[in-house]
Amino acid sequence: MRAKKSLFQKYGKQNVEIGFGQSYAEGNKRLLNKDGSFNIRRINTIRSIYVDMVQMSWKKFFLYVSLFYGAVNVFFGSIYFFIGPDKIHIKPDHSLLYQYAECISFSVQTLATVGYGVLHPDSFWANFITSVEALFGVLIFAIMTGLCYTRFSRPVAGYKFSANAIIAPYQQINSLQVRVANQRKSNLVEIEATLMFAMDVDDNGNNKRIFLNLELERNKIYYLPLSWTIVHPITPESPLYNKTYDDLKVGNAELMLMVKAHDDAYAQTIHGNTSYIVDEIVWGAKFIPSYYTGKNGMAIFEIDKLGDYTQAELNKIENITETSSH
Repeated sequence: MRAKKSLFQKYGKQNVEIGFGQSYAEGNKRLLNKDGSFNIRRINTIRSIYVDMVQMSWKKFFLYVSLFYGAVNVFFGSIYFFIGPDKIHIKPDHSLLYQYAECISFSVQTLATVGYGVLHPDSFWANFITSVEALFGVLIFAIMTGLCYTRFSRPVAGYKFSANAIIAPYQQINSLQVRVANQRKSNLVEIEATLMFAMDVDDNGNNKRIFLNLELERNKIYYLPLSWTIVHPITPESPLYNKTYDDLKVGNAELMLMVKAHDDAYAQTIHGNTSYIVDEIVWGAKFIPSYYTGKNGMAIFEIDKLGDYTQAELNKIENITETSSH
């Protein structure tokens, strides 16, 4: 790796710790995935069924609930079959498979406390098992109701980020730009953004990863009805100043964007994260407006065009010039 000792010395005092540490990790592609999750697999962690059930997808949630519901009914249905189908008024003139299916059906009625028809317990052990299952069913449905409510009510960020960051002309200099918008119909207020720059450097022969806050044109806006273009002016004080694509590629550079806002629908603060590696930064471009004015004077925002851009010539200064064929 090409030495970056001077870079480390220049920005060493500004280096911040965000929780990843400074030790160099050979082969790391990125620290933060595009969806905002950390590119880290932790082992020997403490598992929480509650946390897993709340955070998993709805498809997986209903799959697990269905499997659990079926397993419980098969378990209790097998007990009824073991103590005797006749104890719950199943006629013995049917096949064993039919009697077993009826036992499971009886378990479903008991677990859901829907009441009995032709099938009903008619012995001490049958009544005891139905009492245990009814209690178990009340607890299970209470837990499932709580999980469903938590999944519906917990705030989920609906941020949409541009697929690429761009290096664009900005006033008499150039800038790094990223776009963000709200995909949901709820209103976001007091939106704040933090843009971090991470890069591997050489410090007296030791590989270290530095994390620097990039100064933004503005790091807070009050509303987000359309899109927000987050701009980092590349001034001489910027760690990106006079850096090329090759410099950032060798240094395994990564941009990490963190956004938070108050969602009026949830009445809570929601967070969103994403990142951009060097190959996701477009040099010499500018974003295309993603909204226009309709015939009635209302602004039409096409959120699917949030990250659309066109090529643009960078300002001719000693700033950022692309030296590769990227």
